[in-house]
Amino acid sequence: VVERARIDWLGAVLLSAALASVLLGVTEANALGWTSAATLALLIGGAALLALWGWVESVREEPLIDFRVLRGRTVAATNLTALLVGFAMFSSFLLIPQLAQTPEATGYGFGMSVTGAGLILAPAALAQLVTGPLAGRFGTRFGFRTVLATGGACVMASFAWLALEHSSVWHLAVAGALLGAGISLALASMANLIVDAVRQTEVGIATGINTVTRTVGGAFGSAVATAIITSEAAAGTPFPTEGAYTTAFVVGAVGGLLALSAALLIPTRRASASDSAGMGEVPAAAPLRG
Repeated sequence: VVERARIDWLGAVLLSAALASVLLGVTEANALGWTSAATLALLIGGAALLALWGWVESVREEPLIDFRVLRGRTVAATNLTALLVGFAMFSSFLLIPQLAQTPEATGYGFGMSVTGAGLILAPAALAQLVTGPLAGRFGTRFGFRTVLATGGACVMASFAWLALEHSSVWHLAVAGALLGAGISLALASMANLIVDAVRQTEVGIATGINTVTRTVGGAFGSAVATAIITSEAAAGTPFPTEGAYTTAFVVGAVGGLLALSAALLIPTRRASASDSAGMGEVPAAAPLRG
C-alpha cells in the first residue's frame, strides 16, 4: 500500500510569509527609509519567521524541505550556486530591458519600445539554445563542477562588461549572449551534480529544493536590483541615473563571482566519495572532475 505524502502547509505558509516580508522590506526601503520602523519591522520580522520556519522544518516528519538532503557538501554548494545564479539571472531580466526603454534624453538610454527591449534579450536565448546541447558533452569530458564554474564565470563577465560598457545596443547584446551561455551551463550542470550526489529515492526532493533555491535567489535579485535603481533619480526625471545602473551591474558581477566561488567548493569525485561516506550522499556515477 502506497501512503500518500502529507503537504507541509505550516512550512509553506511560514516560508512564504518570511520571504514576502524580507522582499517587501528590501523593495520598499527606498520609499519608506532603510531605518524606518516599517522597513526594520519587515526585515527583522522576515528573518524571525525564517528562523522559525527552519526550526519547524527540522522537527517535522514530512517537512516542506528535508534539511538532511542538504547536508552533503556537493548538494549544499550546488544549492548555494543556484541561489547566486538565480540572483544574477533575474536581476538581468529587470535591468537590461529597463535600460533599453529609458529615454535617450537621459543621456544613456536607448528609448526603445517594450518589444524592442524584449528583443535585446534574444541573444541570451540564442546562446542558451547553442550552449545547452554542449553542456552535457562538456560535463562528461571535463566534469560538471567545471561546467558550473564556467557558467558562473560567464555570468560574472556579462555583468562586468555591462558595468564598463553599456552605451550601445551591441554592448547589451554581447552581455546577453554571455549571460545566456552562463545560465545554460549552470542549469544543466546543477541538475547533473544533484542527481549524482543523492540516493535515487531523494532525487525528486533534492532537485526540487535546488529549483526552489534558484527561485528564491531570483526573487531577491529582482528586489535588490529594483532597490538600487530606484534609489537615485536623474534630476527632474523619474528615471534612474546611469550611476544607479552601473552600481546594479557591479552587484550582479559580484553575484556571479560568488557563484563561481561557490561552484569551486563542490568537491571533485575523490573528495565527494569521502564526503558521501560521512554525510549520506551517494558517490557520483559520472566523474566530477574539476
